[in-house]
Amino acid sequence: MPGSDDHRLTEIEHHLHRDDPRFAEALDAGLPRRPREYHPPRVWLLLAVALAVLGTGATPAAAGHTWR
Repeated sequence: MPGSDDHRLTEIEHHLHRDDPRFAEALDAGLPRRPREYHPPRVWLLLAVALAVLGTGATPAAAGHTWR
């Protein structure tokens, strides 16, 4: 039975190296990182900046509008 487990683990390792070599190399080096598709996009930073600008009222002032 132990030989069967070793064989299965070897298969999994082979498939991992084939499917995602960059992640597999990082895992081998002991520095695993999340795949890129799981990193939050930079859109969140843009949204935060846009909300800050909106909150300060800089958009109407830059356009020359005044609120009455």
